[in-house]
Amino acid sequence: MALRRNAAFVDLKSGKVEIKEIPQQLRESCLGGRGIDMHLLYNLTETGLDTWDPGNILVLGAGVLAGTPAPLAAGAIHIGGRLPLTGMAGSLILGGFFGAELRFAGFDHLVIRGRADGPVYLGVQDGIIEICDAATFWDSDSLGARGVISDTLGEDNAQVLSVGTPGEGPPAPLELRTDAVHGQEASELGLLMKSKNIKAVAVRVTMPIEIEDPDKALRYLGELMALSPLPDAEDQSGRDIIQKIYEDECLQALTDSLGIMRCSADLLSSEMPQWEVYSLLLEAVTGLGYLPSELMRTGERIFNQEQLFNIREGFSWAQMGQIFKGHREIPGFSPLTGSAWELYCQVHGWDRQGRPTPEILERLGLDETPDLFF
Repeated sequence: MALRRNAAFVDLKSGKVEIKEIPQQLRESCLGGRGIDMHLLYNLTETGLDTWDPGNILVLGAGVLAGTPAPLAAGAIHIGGRLPLTGMAGSLILGGFFGAELRFAGFDHLVIRGRADGPVYLGVQDGIIEICDAATFWDSDSLGARGVISDTLGEDNAQVLSVGTPGEGPPAPLELRTDAVHGQEASELGLLMKSKNIKAVAVRVTMPIEIEDPDKALRYLGELMALSPLPDAEDQSGRDIIQKIYEDECLQALTDSLGIMRCSADLLSSEMPQWEVYSLLLEAVTGLGYLPSELMRTGERIFNQEQLFNIREGFSWAQMGQIFKGHREIPGFSPLTGSAWELYCQVHGWDRQGRPTPEILERLGLDETPDLFF
């Protein structure tokens, strides 16, 4: 079956690896990638746990469309965890082919817990995960580590997610890289990975993946590549722009869960038809049927799950208000003024403290968050 896929739970301290099939209900509500990663982060992280505690998990997730005929979804990988410096939910998606290779190796998600006694890397191949020694290249940069692992495995095309080397002074974000092109120069998730004594995760593959209807998938791919331009932002009110930010957040949460790079989402408007084509493509690849409005609600559910995590960990509205950073200037508002934040919360269906209202939680199915893996 196209949706019969697995997640691996790796305990670095004990060396135990447990493999579980991803429940259908979880796949339907969270899809994959960022969606399932955030579900796992919320359910597997003890409330108030110190961010440097070995129990703080690191999650890697391939999008539900990774490795299939979908635009820029050939290999994106999502990385999530509680950020060690800020304590908030961390979410990062990197391009390249790592996500597709992980799926070809038999896994959609890796959940990494604990701290290894010494430097290690994870070797993943054909449904098997091994914890391997990384002492000889622990001090290499991320590209150097990739080269050593490829040479060791005798696989020039091995896909390697690797972390850089910390500098002197207090802990700081570290580089995360999947290859010579795709990476994040400074990421708290890189710091989290290094704190677990993991230098890299390497994937070698030979296993096929199943697509529900390959002919349909290829046809819908052609439709999706007919991109529509972003709407002109001029002469829009503050509410219009905040509404657009909200729609973009839903779209980005969705594409991160499908396995499509954000740059492709940025080329599309937040109007139809891309929601419709995503719906058709998802059905052709996985057999899951969603109306476009249901897909938007799925993105909204994922975004709100992250908000619930941050609220549970005690963040104030002022701290969470930093999400405005990086957005375009909103006419009549400065990023962290009360009026802008209040309007932002209103559009999202949150109260003035940034908490999703009971009505929103019920509509999104988050009033009760089941732990579907345990």
